Amino acid sequence: MDDDALLKEQIAYYRPHASGYDRPCAQREDLRGLLGSVGELPIVEDVLELVCGTGQWTGALAARARSATAVDVAEETPGIARGRVASPNVRFVQADLFAWQPPRRYDTVFFAFRLSHVPPSRLPGFWSTVAAALAPHGKAVFIDVGPRGAEREQSLATQPTPTVRRRIDDGSA
Repeated sequence: MDDDALLKEQIAYYRPHASGYDRPCAQREDLRGLLGSVGELPIVEDVLELVCGTGQWTGALAARARSATAVDVAEETPGIARGRVASPNVRFVQADLFAWQPPRRYDTVFFAFRLSHVPPSRLPGFWSTVAAALAPHGKAVFIDVGPRGAEREQSLATQPTPTVRRRIDDGSA
């Protein structure tokens, strides 16, 4: 499977799963603790959140920022985020991160659980987008899973890019 097909499959997975996207954070104590740690992160001034999903982080980021721009490729997840985050300083953008270019610079670029979804061949472009979005002296702040998080997923060793199979509520993979 090439990277474009893999990314399309990721989007196809997350779109119908949007309403259940927050469940792991609600069920796992370690992830709930991460959500509570936003106050300790170096979030300042204007924040760009890459792949905002359902807005789990967006409200907490916006509360600490002058402005927040939240970007996601799917329509479903930002729709949930808009309902969750009623803050005048948040702007939602629907865009494909691998094609989108930030229209301005931000003091903080934040993303959670995104790096594990970027195919290795796309990492240089992803980091270039992050760098292009950062103001001088800005900070990239991110949270992602380590090997422990991968225990619950079925690795597909036959794929050239590290890939796992996940199941959604209806049982499909």
